[in-house]
Amino acid sequence: MVKRIEDVRSRSSERCPKCGAPRALLAKFCSQCGTKLEDAERRHVTVMFCDLVGSTSLSMRLDPEDLRDLIRTYRQTCSRIIRDAEGWLGNFEGDGIIAYFGYPKAHEDDAVRACRAGLRII
Repeated sequence: MVKRIEDVRSRSSERCPKCGAPRALLAKFCSQCGTKLEDAERRHVTVMFCDLVGSTSLSMRLDPEDLRDLIRTYRQTCSRIIRDAEGWLGNFEGDGIIAYFGYPKAHEDDAVRACRAGLRII
């Protein structure tokens, strides 16, 4: 499943580059030293979620070690394909993988990259 999320705000830094103090949400100046902080930018981000279909039934039929090896291979293959498409791996949740396209580096065709990566994974 590929879902397009519009107008996601990303900050270029979570801390002040001068003093290292935590940055308040949407702050334009550092609350500790007063340094001007870079403005947030708007960008389009495409989020892809991959799930190993039938993993529950597989867990009933396979030995735990064999299932672990299968899921490890699945994750490695998906990770390589996502990285090749210049996506960013967000999280592994069980047999699911969340990937972002357009973060941290944006491309004009991030949605297309996500679709192509999804098709390669299938």
